[in-house]
Amino acid sequence: MINEKKGSDEGIDGTAFMMDRQDNNEIEMKKVLFSIKSDKAPHVSYIRDFYGTIQREKAAMGYFITLYPATKDMIMECNKLGSYKNKLMDTEYPMIQIVTVEEILAGKRMSIPTSHQIEVVKSAQQKKDQPPLL
Repeated sequence: MINEKKGSDEGIDGTAFMMDRQDNNEIEMKKVLFSIKSDKAPHVSYIRDFYGTIQREKAAMGYFITLYPATKDMIMECNKLGSYKNKLMDTEYPMIQIVTVEEILAGKRMSIPTSHQIEVVKSAQQKKDQPPLL
């Protein structure tokens, strides 16, 4: 979903959803937020603000997309924030991943657990639980 509103977007330029497993083993949908900045001088405060938005929205994680390369301080701040563990996929993701437009145009893909990946995992688990063929 893309935020098509102009003006005060409260730090959210797009939202995706991923599946995860709750502690009681039920499947739930979790938000993944996107924030896009085109400033020539991106600043570490953008990462801090975006993290606050992720917390406010109770999202799992976020992608910070920037036209210009991230600063060393921005990368260090993202590293401090830790990661999000998706229990369904048994995979950890950085809480905020910084991606440049140049990387996207060069073919970099953002890793978000999709329902297709989950079906593959479920199928593998079912086959693992089946007795071997003789």
